[in-house]
Amino acid sequence: MSLALRLASSPVYAAMAGTSISIALPRLPALPKLADFLPKQWAQGPTVAVDPRLEELRELLEKKGLPPFMIDNGAILKAAPKKKPSYKRTREKLYSPGDKQIQPLHNLRRCAACGRVKRSHFMCMHCFGEIRAMLKQKKREIFGEPAKYEQKLDSVDERIIYPGKYYTQKDWRMEKKEWIPKREEPLMFDRSQVKKR
Repeated sequence: MSLALRLASSPVYAAMAGTSISIALPRLPALPKLADFLPKQWAQGPTVAVDPRLEELRELLEKKGLPPFMIDNGAILKAAPKKKPSYKRTREKLYSPGDKQIQPLHNLRRCAACGRVKRSHFMCMHCFGEIRAMLKQKKREIFGEPAKYEQKLDSVDERIIYPGKYYTQKDWRMEKKEWIPKREEPLMFDRSQVKKR
């Protein structure tokens, strides 16, 4: 076992473990950069246009020290599931490899129109609801309200519109069930009439 590792494992040097190992290990010489061997015009690389909003953000952070306004001030947002996962899905989530597990969504943005949180490249559900309500209202203006029918009818009209079931004489008798023989009702039970032994 090397001296550096022995020193790091002892309780005396436990607090200075990182420094003792770094002192004991030899340092590698610094390698020269590739840019040192290239001509200056190649070493600089192409100039990239910086977004002015990023510059403004940098100035805000440096001068004022305030955290910039982001989606809920930098909180991590996760999409909530709409349905209960099946038994198979929960087992998969627990025991399957990482690519099959539920991944957190990193593509959450604010809607440009209303400012609510939505997934990027998806339509905002709040805006969708507003458009739907507006189209329904336009449809009502164009076609008008649907016709309302009378709820109460005359007795004659009701018989014509809703004729109901027509019974013949035979059907009526069958419906009454008079053809089924009826059992005679038993006499009332009286204990006084029972013979005692």
